[in-house]
Amino acid sequence: PTSAAPQDVRMRATPKQMNQTSNPTSEYSIRDGILKLLSDDEVARVATMESGPRLPIGDEYIDLAHLHNGVRRMDDTTVVKNGDLLSRSALNEKTWSNICARLPLA
Repeated sequence: PTSAAPQDVRMRATPKQMNQTSNPTSEYSIRDGILKLLSDDEVARVATMESGPRLPIGDEYIDLAHLHNGVRRMDDTTVVKNGDLLSRSALNEKTWSNICARLPLA
């Protein structure tokens, strides 16, 4: 039997394992690819949210600084920096789906 390539193993790793073995270059690459999916209107909405109050409780988001965590849901104990977030409510459904498809598997 052939062994899986290191990237394949990392993509199936748990978030803790990925944190320990993640390649910053590939995470930057994924993040860059995600940001390129945004339309001009979506970029404007995300930028407006960055400078605004925290996301509403229950809103789904992706933390661009911690892609290995996948899609998260805001709750009253969540502590994240707005500037690192992509909120589902700021994006159209097609963009959100395309972004989710690019996230590393946990």
